[in-house]
Parts: sequence; structure tokens; C-alpha cells
Amino acid sequence: MTISESIDRPKERYRRMQFRRIWPRTLRPCHASLGFCGRGATELMWIILIYLALITGQMNTLQDKPVVHLHPHQDSIPAEFGGDLLVLVNGPTVVHLPNLFPTLDSQRRPWSVYVKNLGPGMVTIVGKSQFTVDVNVNRTVEIKSNGEAYASAH
Repeated sequence: MTISESIDRPKERYRRMQFRRIWPRTLRPCHASLGFCGRGATELMWIILIYLALITGQMNTLQDKPVVHLHPHQDSIPAEFGGDLLVLVNGPTVVHLPNLFPTLDSQRRPWSVYVKNLGPGMVTIVGKSQFTVDVNVNRTVEIKSNGEAYASAH
């Protein structure tokens, strides 16, 4: 060991101590010679990973219904759309529900359809036996059928 190396070592130790005081343990950058980041950075990585998993899980639950659209110039909702989210964009002003009251959808659950109106104007949904529902722009309405009548849940 040379004299200059022995003089530089205390300076290096002092610099490391000052660095540890300034940076909190979780925010210290990795040291290249160590090959790993240490416990604080690992905890930070796990926290970020958990947040990403939670956000991803919420995104999947928001889109649990298949999205369907009416064909151009079609003004009636087919019974096959049961259990789906019908999105109306530049749709007709009056949309008709199926003439025969559906009872079950394709997954064998009680028939219902969600109708979302994205504009440009209000849409009126008409069914048998005096059933009507107005859907304003940017609103979603759930329409259910028990096999004998339609009902809406806002």
C-alpha cells in the first residue's frame, strides 16, 4: 500500500458516511461493485409491484362484460346481446328491445343488457307492454327481463 492510498481511504470512508446521511435507505442508488441494490431498494420494488398488481386487477374487473355495437341502420337489440354491454355511438334515437321476452343469456344467467349512450343525443329504448327508458349521453342503463316483462335499473 502506498502513502497516497492510505491517505485516500479515510476520505473515502468519510464520503460514504456523508452519502448515507443524505439519502434515506430506500432511495439509495445501487453500488456497482456490490452487484445488488440492498434491502431498502428491494422493499421499494415490492411496493411498486404490489401497486401495479392492484391497478391491473382493477382494470380487468372494469371490463368484465363483452362490448357489442348495433349494425348500421339497425334499431333493435337482438336477444343474443344478453349479458353484454351495448355501446351506442351515433345510434338511432329509438332502439327496440326483443319482441319475445328473453329469459336467459348465453351463460345461462337471467337476461339483462347494459346500454351505454355515447351520443350525440338522447336515446329512447322501447319494449313491449308500454316499457320505455331514456338514456342520456354518457349514461349507462341496465335493462332486465324475467321472461314476462322488462325492468330497468339505473
